[in-house]
Amino acid sequence: MKRMKTGGRSKGTPNASNANIRQLMREYVVSEFEFIQMHLHQLTVGERASLYKSLTRYGLAPLAPENETGEDISPIIIQVHSDF
Repeated sequence: MKRMKTGGRSKGTPNASNANIRQLMREYVVSEFEFIQMHLHQLTVGERASLYKSLTRYGLAPLAPENETGEDISPIIIQVHSDF
């Protein structure tokens, strides 16, 4: 049973401390990315590939699975009936 909200922030209002932390993290990531770009030439090809592979999951959305015909995959529904 859900209780009614009686105080605090309104629903959907961002938490101020969370917003500050997110902003600090954005600034940190940007500065680290700039550092990586400046020093990328010092990495071996294998290290660059590993770095690229580990960073792509943060910048690219995963692809939805497709079947061999290219159509969307529908879920398989199995109905089990028993007379116990």
